[in-house]
Amino acid sequence: MKPILPPAFELIVVEDTAMSPLDAIARHGADDGDVFWVERADRFRAAFVVEAQAGPEPGAASDLMMVALVDALGALVPPRTPLHLHRPAILLVDGAPFEVLSVSSRDDLSILLLDLPLQPGLAEVVGDLPEPPRLLEVVARHFLWWVRRCEDEGMEPVARAWAGRAATPVIVR
Repeated sequence: MKPILPPAFELIVVEDTAMSPLDAIARHGADDGDVFWVERADRFRAAFVVEAQAGPEPGAASDLMMVALVDALGALVPPRTPLHLHRPAILLVDGAPFEVLSVSSRDDLSILLLDLPLQPGLAEVVGDLPEPPRLLEVVARHFLWWVRRCEDEGMEPVARAWAGRAATPVIVR
């Protein structure tokens, strides 16, 4: 099944399942809004390409993506599964840590690479998981929602959301 992403994104399926989305970007180039996805049942790997965030907030795009990922997983995993964030890019699922995001840049673009082991990995913690195409669809929708919210309200809502999902208490000023 091919994921259906919001119109703001252009899906590029990486056919070689051994290839990293970053390798595909290096080989083919990328534009703002591209999403490079490697279709694998055992691992969720996708690179979102976005304009580099201008302004005083370093790591704004990575914070947006981590909050969106937690929101997406919260909608898809069994109810009451504890989901938390830990800096810099660690997702805690029922206490099990997964380093899931790396950020790189190319020209004026930020590349947010999500890499999450599903089998074994997340499935061992939460049981049944959604299919990777469904996970990509939901992550893309949540990410876009957070991007639009930040365009309207700035980074404060993301900071509050991160603090509310943090593994340790965070004071938002």
